[in-house]
Amino acid sequence: MVVIRGAVVAQNTKQDIATQSVALFNEILSKNNFELQHVKAIFFSATKDLVASNPATAVRTHFGLNKVAFMCFQEMHVENSLPNCIRIAVFVDEDFEPTNCYVGGAKVLRPDLN
Repeated sequence: MVVIRGAVVAQNTKQDIATQSVALFNEILSKNNFELQHVKAIFFSATKDLVASNPATAVRTHFGLNKVAFMCFQEMHVENSLPNCIRIAVFVDEDFEPTNCYVGGAKVLRPDLN
């Protein structure tokens, strides 16, 4: 099993949370070599300022992942942490070296990867 991690920043609107979540998962797909049928679970966390929608609904619907286990959590609040942040962990039942994807405003979380 491989876990691919990533993050993105979104505005607190249903549309932007959906758009940014789909774009983040799309980036993970393009940077990693796996088939959608091997995705077993996707966990999302979001900072407490993102309440308009949950990212799982958009990703499940857009990619047709109706048999994948999705979970959404509120990110632990840490002073001076990056606001409006969605983080992802994609659990894939394959063996490869994952490429984690921190995009847009979330690149500051992992400057070592960019």
